[in-house]
Amino acid sequence: MMRFQWAAASTLGVLLSTFPMAPQGRKAETTTVCAISREPAKFTSQWVRIPAHIESDSFEHTDIVDSACEEAGIELDYSSNFKGREELEKAIHSPSPGTVDKDISGVFIGKFQWHATERTRLILILNGVENLKVVKK
Repeated sequence: MMRFQWAAASTLGVLLSTFPMAPQGRKAETTTVCAISREPAKFTSQWVRIPAHIESDSFEHTDIVDSACEEAGIELDYSSNFKGREELEKAIHSPSPGTVDKDISGVFIGKFQWHATERTRLILILNGVENLKVVKK
């Protein structure tokens, strides 16, 4: 019995560490790329939900953007495991890499980071993707 409890606890610990989550009891605030780009300090270290489109070269730059403020973009960090990661990677990288031939949109959920002195200033560390849509151009 003790061996089963330890194995179950270990498995649960691995599963929970694989999926980053917002702090318990806190909801991600729904906002926009435009709002964050206007006031990044207000959103830094906050959990956010952002409906947006992706622009990507599939190599170095993958950003979420909004047509209401075309000069703004938030870099996506999708290096950790999260709900929807496989679908997002497939959308970005196939059938051809990047977004030259397709429009990718969805709701992107994660923790926003602002680095005022870095080259890449606005970053969303993804925790989930919802309503992912891919449309050929």
